[in-house]
Amino acid sequence: GAHVVVISNSPDAISTNGSMVSGTCAVETRYVEEAGETITTGELFNYMNGFNHGMANARLLRTCVDLMPGNIDLFDEMGIAMTVGADRYDIGIIDVHLFGTDGKGQIIEDYITGNYDVEFVYNTEGREPIMEDGTVVGVKALQGDTVIDYTAKATILACGGFLFDDE
Repeated sequence: GAHVVVISNSPDAISTNGSMVSGTCAVETRYVEEAGETITTGELFNYMNGFNHGMANARLLRTCVDLMPGNIDLFDEMGIAMTVGADRYDIGIIDVHLFGTDGKGQIIEDYITGNYDVEFVYNTEGREPIMEDGTVVGVKALQGDTVIDYTAKATILACGGFLFDDE
């Protein structure tokens, strides 16, 4: 019944990659401006698109890069402490906003569920897409021994790690 369902094989919000990650990339924020950086979202997109060797959807990547400064504003609104101080792509710019709040995964989940129609489902592994006439219409997920079909207007797989896979 939710508009968005987040499925994770992690046991809870604290154990997710989003909670454990040290920082997030963004430019055109007060943090990078205070550090003296002037790179634009367009320039960052060009670096990132080259970095992924064209394997990402360029239109989606551009949209994400353009939304990054607003994400930092949301983290500020949530009360998540941030500093800036890393060069994610080794291109000579400070673009990574480092998180300084423990348990941020739960803070983020609480914010999202309190403000949007989102349900988080843990201890559940997305196993395969549900296909209909050549179109992905959902995902089959495994929760314990139970297979659950989640159908949706749109399905996004966000598993990460592909940049470090030689294949």
